[in-house]
Amino acid sequence: MFCCYAVRLTIAANLNQIAKKRNSFDELSVLEGAKLNAQSTGLQELVKDVKSYLQ
Repeated sequence: MFCCYAVRLTIAANLNQIAKKRNSFDELSVLEGAKLNAQSTGLQELVKDVKSYLQ
C-alpha cells in the first residue's frame, strides 16, 4: 500500500514540474523527456498489475 502511495506522489510531483515548465513555454530537456518516457512505461505496467490483481 505504501509503495503505491509513494509512486503516486512521485508521479504527481513530476507531472507538476512538467506542467510548470510547459506553462512557462520552456521545452523539456532530453533527460527530462527520457525520464518522462520511462515513467510512462512504469505507470502503464502498474496499471496492468492493478487490473490483473483486481480480476
